[in-house]
Amino acid sequence: MAVDECFDLNNPAHLKRAHRVEARMAHIGLLDVTDTSLLS
Repeated sequence: MAVDECFDLNNPAHLKRAHRVEARMAHIGLLDVTDTSLLS
């Protein structure tokens, strides 16, 4: 995923974007989900 600046783990917008990418990858089967509570 890309952001306009260095990725910052303390930046909520960066984290939200990363979580969206992970959720999309999991949804299409490209990322294994180990905690199924994250799918809801």
